[in-house]
Amino acid sequence: MARKKKADTPPPGSPAWMATFGDMMSLLLTFFILLVSFSTIQETKFQEAVGSLQGALGVLNDLPSIPIHKEVLIPEGGKSDAEEIKERVEKLNKELESLKKSDVVEISRSEKGLAIRLEDEALFDLGKAKLRQEAHAILDEVAETLKGFPNGIRVEGHTDDLPIRSERFPSNWELSSARATAVLRHMQGKGIDPRRLSAIGFGEWRPVVKNDSPEHRQKNRRVEIFMDVLPEKKTRQLGEHF
Repeated sequence: MARKKKADTPPPGSPAWMATFGDMMSLLLTFFILLVSFSTIQETKFQEAVGSLQGALGVLNDLPSIPIHKEVLIPEGGKSDAEEIKERVEKLNKELESLKKSDVVEISRSEKGLAIRLEDEALFDLGKAKLRQEAHAILDEVAETLKGFPNGIRVEGHTDDLPIRSERFPSNWELSSARATAVLRHMQGKGIDPRRLSAIGFGEWRPVVKNDSPEHRQKNRRVEIFMDVLPEKKTRQLGEHF
């Protein structure tokens, strides 16, 4: 009788495929750990960048989506802009009372403050941009009064519609600009901070009356000085929340 053949016994230890599987799992685990570590580094850098932007743009940490400035202009004492303008213009009118007696000087309220209109016959000869000697006393008083305020001052030059053509002034644009600049430079020479001053020439394009007579043309030839007298430095410090 034939003997039964013994069944093959597996070799001792783990199967050979498990070594390959274990190596693959170790590699996959290492790969995903690297991915997670890279992601964490990028997120950290992103948070640092966001923090830097918040600081640079003045954004509060607890409200990162709303930029809030620490200094905000506010009215003082609940007064309206119109009331502020009225009070300050009245004060300036008193200080410039002597100039108002002249027919060539007009002082009034503008939309934001004070307007001083000087007809050119008080300042310049016809077609010229050099200040007359008589103009110095007028501008000295204006400069001395406006020097006590921190607000900006704008000088505007205007002409009539009669054309001018010379080597220095090819058109009324140049003439009106030169006249405004002459007044500006005189005011700077009297101690007004040049950072407060600006000049512009409008030529004949902004008349106050029609250029239909010599009298009306004379009225349109003028220099206007504007100063916005609304409060500029009335601020308060705000906290982190409204």
